Amino acid sequence: MTNDLTHSKSPRLAGLMKMTGVERTDWSPAELGAVLRHQLAAPLEYDLRTLAPGGERTINEMTASIAVGPRPRSFGDLVTHPRPPLDLLALMKDFARNGRDDGSLPAEVGTVLYYAAITLGLLRHNARITKLDDQSLEKGIEWASAVPWLDPNVKGL
Repeated sequence: MTNDLTHSKSPRLAGLMKMTGVERTDWSPAELGAVLRHQLAAPLEYDLRTLAPGGERTINEMTASIAVGPRPRSFGDLVTHPRPPLDLLALMKDFARNGRDDGSLPAEVGTVLYYAAITLGLLRHNARITKLDDQSLEKGIEWASAVPWLDPNVKGL
């Protein structure tokens, strides 16, 4: 079995894309890993433009003024960036929460991305971009870091 989406059954992919209206709840670990890798490779401008005031232009402005490291162009770039823009991390968190809640992302993948964004805010900026209490935050980060399909760059956080 491969770890990409090309071998997934069409009804399952259609559910992910909301073509059938059926929410998928039985993703295999390999499929969850493939969806996470796909999302980490996705361009920021495409997924975050609807959340940013000013859309794609704002995303480009946020990434153009980075003083340290290369300009992040994907979610994976944000995860590995030494100092990702805090505003982009907040948008990543909102995107992940929205995707998890509206079913456009598998709940597990949305949750991993959600906690990754929060963790990056704490680690790279010493800033809290969530209203979660410490106990809930710790529990969520522990869960996210223990999933077997986690990308190594996310696990490294």
